[in-house]
Amino acid sequence: MSNKNWAVAAAFVNAVSVCALSLPAHAVENGGSHAGTGAESFYAGVLPPPGFYALSYNMLYSASRLNDNAGNKAVSSFSVTQFASVNRFVYVSNLQFLGASVGSQVVLPLVNVDVNYMGMKDSKISVGDIVFTPVMLGWHSPEWHFVGAVDLFSPTGSYDRRALANTGTNYWSAAPALAVSYLPASGLEVSAKAQYYFNAANTNAVINPSSNVNGAHYRSGQEFTTDVLIAQHWGPWTAGVTGYAYYQVTSDKISDGPSNAALQSAGGYKGRGYGIGPAVRYDVGALSFALQAQHEFAVRNRPQGERYWFKASYKF
Repeated sequence: MSNKNWAVAAAFVNAVSVCALSLPAHAVENGGSHAGTGAESFYAGVLPPPGFYALSYNMLYSASRLNDNAGNKAVSSFSVTQFASVNRFVYVSNLQFLGASVGSQVVLPLVNVDVNYMGMKDSKISVGDIVFTPVMLGWHSPEWHFVGAVDLFSPTGSYDRRALANTGTNYWSAAPALAVSYLPASGLEVSAKAQYYFNAANTNAVINPSSNVNGAHYRSGQEFTTDVLIAQHWGPWTAGVTGYAYYQVTSDKISDGPSNAALQSAGGYKGRGYGIGPAVRYDVGALSFALQAQHEFAVRNRPQGERYWFKASYKF
């Protein structure tokens, strides 16, 4: 791929999750998570040439069911609508380390969420949890490209344990990630990103059915996500199929013994889910635009719905 195409690729290794709900005990703490699902697609493993890049990820998510551990409806009345504008600022330096280009990024999400749970309603619009990636490393060959990084999620979003809708999680996360893109001369693209999340404890958690009067801490389980794209390039156009998988690898834990015993007896509220749908991209000069949609299925202990993305990037 030419340097010009690298410059407009602007699809980096991490995507911030903007789903931070306060729902009764369903996967990670109350349904909220830093784990990004479905955002990465085109050129996921390509770190572009030195320069400064601005990206805008705009996501609309809508779900009308909350699933239990068997994939059935957990409650009879539930809906969530969420819009997020996620702004990413990326700098790629002229430095080389172990044969890799070196970059860094900061991700600033603005989130608007509306929740209806069993007749109770809440909404919130605020900044989400800001992501810092001090170092990203990108390796390149004629056909294969790789990006590695560790993303740090900070508890900067709005959080109130008594609220149904939150834009933050009130805990830190560290998430190593690896992305790869295969770009042969035929115009085929196969890109994938995998990321693993280590979550700190929320020291101001809701622990149902009590109000956590004893001050117990809630630690969400470790999570794994992978995004995959298969697409074909025709001049400035690219079209294909994108999908993702989410797995919660370890159980949630509560520092209060009886509460934790009850949680573990219920299986630790491990979540999982999948999504698939079409994706299209158009490049023009230093600008690029992408649209993608994903239908969720086989979801456990999480909301299940539809996810729509409009993404734009620009190289200064």
